[in-house]
Amino acid sequence: MQASKSDGFDIIFLDIKLPPSDDGKILSGEDIGVKINELLPNSKIIVSTTYNDNYRVQNILKKVNPDGFLIKNDINTEELLVAIKNVITDPPYYSKSVLKLLRKQAASEFLLDEIDRQLLYEMSIGTKMKDLPDIIPRSMAGIEKRKRHLRDTFNIQENDDRGLILMAKEKGFI
Repeated sequence: MQASKSDGFDIIFLDIKLPPSDDGKILSGEDIGVKINELLPNSKIIVSTTYNDNYRVQNILKKVNPDGFLIKNDINTEELLVAIKNVITDPPYYSKSVLKLLRKQAASEFLLDEIDRQLLYEMSIGTKMKDLPDIIPRSMAGIEKRKRHLRDTFNIQENDDRGLILMAKEKGFI
């Protein structure tokens, strides 16, 4: 069955960690969330995920803009009921872990753009430098310049990436 704009789904629970579609058009639950917003704009989406790093949470919030956002480690029967009630009456509802991540970032004095955040995230998961220009829309020279700027921003004296990644994690960016 295909959903259409006339279908009446009040709340949709969406797991972000889903396998990609066979045709490769849908890569994760985030892509499904975007489609749900297009096809069913009156439905409320509650995202549930095991991802709890700030970069992924921010990406999900920007792309899907869910009415509820739960980290699976926070979910129990009581939490789920509170989330549903809040999403129905006064969205959005974010679980404790999501709120902690948002609060930690909001309290930071650093301002990073999306490219900086993506660079830090890719570095933190071990993406090789030579592969970064294929992922981030910048040349290798542009990426190196961003890294130098990030080191200056975080006041990192060493020239290795480890200190930069640790500081970015401490400040809640990854």
